[in-house]
Amino acid sequence: MYEVLVCKEGVIAVESGAVASLQERARAGDGRVTKDDGYLLPRCRSEDTVLPQPPLAVSLEMVELLELIADGNGWPVVATCFGPPQDKSRNEDAALSAVISGAGTQKFIFAAVADGVSTRTFWSERTSRLACLVAFKEIRSMVVDGILDLPAAAPALRTRLAASIRKRLVDDRAVILRSKVTPPDWAPDLYAKHIDREEFWYNSTLLLCCLGPTSGVAFWVGDGGLKIVKKGRDGSGVIAANTYVKSTDDSEIHTYVSLSNDIAFSGGPIDYSDASAIDVFLASDGVDRTLQRDNPVEYEALSLESGSGVRDCLTQLWQRSGAEIDNYSLARLSWPVGNQFPPPKRVLRPSASAATLDGESVPSPIHAPSSDTAVAVAVVPKATPNKESVSASPLPSTPPQATPPQEKVRPNRVRGSGDGGTEATKGVTGGGVKSLPVILRLLKATKDIEQKHGSASEYPLNDAIVRSAYRLWVLRLFFPKEIEDTRILSKLYATDLGSFLDAPPEHLNQIVALYRKLTPKDKYLGKILEEMKDNSVFVMLRTQELMKLSFRDLLNILAAAA
Repeated sequence: MYEVLVCKEGVIAVESGAVASLQERARAGDGRVTKDDGYLLPRCRSEDTVLPQPPLAVSLEMVELLELIADGNGWPVVATCFGPPQDKSRNEDAALSAVISGAGTQKFIFAAVADGVSTRTFWSERTSRLACLVAFKEIRSMVVDGILDLPAAAPALRTRLAASIRKRLVDDRAVILRSKVTPPDWAPDLYAKHIDREEFWYNSTLLLCCLGPTSGVAFWVGDGGLKIVKKGRDGSGVIAANTYVKSTDDSEIHTYVSLSNDIAFSGGPIDYSDASAIDVFLASDGVDRTLQRDNPVEYEALSLESGSGVRDCLTQLWQRSGAEIDNYSLARLSWPVGNQFPPPKRVLRPSASAATLDGESVPSPIHAPSSDTAVAVAVVPKATPNKESVSASPLPSTPPQATPPQEKVRPNRVRGSGDGGTEATKGVTGGGVKSLPVILRLLKATKDIEQKHGSASEYPLNDAIVRSAYRLWVLRLFFPKEIEDTRILSKLYATDLGSFLDAPPEHLNQIVALYRKLTPKDKYLGKILEEMKDNSVFVMLRTQELMKLSFRDLLNILAAAA
């Protein structure tokens, strides 16, 4: 039996007797592990760092590990990585792939990608890893039992997945409570205050796919990217390219893996009886949004021949101008099993047909259908398609689910390029975007300091005007002096700056007046300066000068927000 420990990037499976020593190393700050310490999953890196957490409430048999580390030409490949510098201590994404042995010589290929919810969530990184592992074990169980007869088994699989994942989350919460550990990025007292609220426990998206000898299945809950490319039997090449899940900027997800609400999977069986081969791509929203930005790239144009190739591809993606500031995960599966995946000849531009069903734009997010329906693949004719020339049925959908207590808000976060612009202004001057994305990370870091050291402030921090005055003091460390002008501040309320300054615009005069009374002699401001030395957000903003805006930058933002 192998226990599974959470690492900074992925997981490591180790024999039970080795768990204690690895945990001790993690607590001592030396949690580095390599393939000599156990089995690193997914197999896209040669080393990782164990986190000071108890093992996941899911273990693996040796036969399961052999399927998870299977490596061969044309077999499924996945990778996950932390991505660009950001205000996180670990990768909250997860990815997994396997080649599952069925009856006789039958092979089923599996892959899953998950993205843990950051906002108001305990153990987001554990959730994503648990979701992928449990999905693998549940599908494998049906394959071994000989009951994964798709498409007939799709409804049962949907139900079993939801029930099994929820059970494992309940089991894992019991493990966590017994261990008395605090989740990353949570103060112990705040964690203790909300520990009984189920909506704070285990929130994550999940996309998964399994391709068998004659048919497959794809299920998802939450957002990300899922695309199926179909090749004709007559050697005509690609005859269809359908996008079933697509992420959009500033979107919220209303269904996800959680303890606080039912896990409602969308999707169903995949029919490829009329194809010679298909490729399926799964991605977390960080990858999906990045591929859509600036010079958009199709999934099938990426070099994804191996796990290391996928990892290298992810590194190239998050270093692109306009890349999403998030963790990155990507998977590719191909049928027939072992089908060679040809390297891309060129980077493709998106076509009008690549993301449509029945000629209509794919909605995002897609809500759970009322019943299982085959994942039909729309035919893409050589001529420009119209609604009459595309033969496919869209996935049915139900009205949006009632919004649960916990929403996952994804702001429009982009990286700056090397052309002299900054992250805060990128996309503002030309695109008219009414936001200041970097403010959101600055706000979170400042709120953390408020909770930690607010009692040291000279003025009562529970007052919105006082909070706003202190926050304006923080802003002034990064912005030019002109930001103190109430006329500029009032216009900047049209951007995300309004979420940073708590008090409404009519109190700006009072905010600025109090701000001008503040000096570094204030003990709370002293604590802010101390925290800035070590806080990753402040360090990144300072070293990369992401917010050293000029007065002209401010004017450009104001013009875009007008």
